[in-house]
Amino acid sequence: MQQKRTRDKWHILIGIAVILCGVYFVSAPFLTLIALTVVLGVALFAAGVYEISLYGRFRDYEGTTIMTLVFGVITVVIALFIFSEPTMLASIFPWMIGIGITVLGLSEVVGAPTLRREGVPTWVWTIFAGIVSIVFGLMVCINPLLLSLFIGCFVILRGLTMTINGITGR
Repeated sequence: MQQKRTRDKWHILIGIAVILCGVYFVSAPFLTLIALTVVLGVALFAAGVYEISLYGRFRDYEGTTIMTLVFGVITVVIALFIFSEPTMLASIFPWMIGIGITVLGLSEVVGAPTLRREGVPTWVWTIFAGIVSIVFGLMVCINPLLLSLFIGCFVILRGLTMTINGITGR
């Protein structure tokens, strides 16, 4: 028996909100990078506080070392630095992402022949994904604001998918 599909107004509303966020990301690329940097700072701060609390709660147990505390403190310090200089870090952030994606792509291309020798059928896809990653990473390094454009387009597509799914009842 087939279920009746009904529109989901929340799915539609959230999808529209996500689309609007994506449009903003595309229209204000540098502010988007600053926002991403601040979100990174919040995540690092939370992770650092969590590590410090782990050390405080479990320092007498095996596996919890002083390095847990050190990592937590360093992470909190990095987060505080991000909060104090978000504009400067927003200008560096795209290059870090671009270089990371380029290195990932290079490792995929270099590792694909090994996958082929081992009979892994997706080795061609790995080369393709690696090349796309290299191109994307280099594009972001050449023009850092493209990162915001790519993120904005991705967010718009996700919002469209959510809205369409809400309308069609999927």
